[in-house]
Amino acid sequence: MTEMFSWVSDSIEEVADKIQGKFYGVVVGRVINLLDPMTLGRVQVQLPFIDSLDLSPWARVATPMAGLGHGIYCIPNIGDEVLVAFEHGDVGSPYVIGSLWNALSPPPLPTPIPQIRTIRTLVGNQIVFSEVPPTITLQTAPTPPVTIPLPPSPVGPHQTVIMSPAGVQIVATSVQIVAGSNVINMTPDGITIASASNLTLAATGAVSITGSAVSITGGAAVNITGALVTIN
Repeated sequence: MTEMFSWVSDSIEEVADKIQGKFYGVVVGRVINLLDPMTLGRVQVQLPFIDSLDLSPWARVATPMAGLGHGIYCIPNIGDEVLVAFEHGDVGSPYVIGSLWNALSPPPLPTPIPQIRTIRTLVGNQIVFSEVPPTITLQTAPTPPVTIPLPPSPVGPHQTVIMSPAGVQIVATSVQIVAGSNVINMTPDGITIASASNLTLAATGAVSITGSAVSITGGAAVNITGALVTIN
């Protein structure tokens, strides 16, 4: 038996010897298999009173929400330490009611921080909820994280800012940005910028407009000003 189960008392061992008997307490187990033959989201758990892995039972996993095709799906990984209870004390009907950290599997944050809540996967993908300052941080390992400040924040109310040291990429069939009556549309056919009033393009360097055909139309007037104007 592994050191994980060294705490098990003689009384539990005695009850375990009577596998057909009842045990109304909880025990610590270790997940050894995730391939549920009945595809019910169960995990096979090694219990401290069962030496043979072949006899280890399949345990249903308690979750905050579960239903027909929906719910919170977070199955423990192989090797994870879990807390196991038994239906009506039946050792053959176990339930995983929680997961446990230990010396070999420490928590993702070594020091408890009351203002931070973290959801982290085995490979390092994580969501971090911070209350001070109020932010949500998303990270897909090994890429840099993306932090979203939440009001109240230095950017002011009614604003959402996505900050990333590596830049932000938006991938979609079409993207529309609307600010009041001003609209920027990006589709597979092109990009359209519509302004309800004025549209200004300014650069400290050169401005270049290139196309197979370029059309400039002014409803009232077209003004071209420069130290040197060349029209070919």
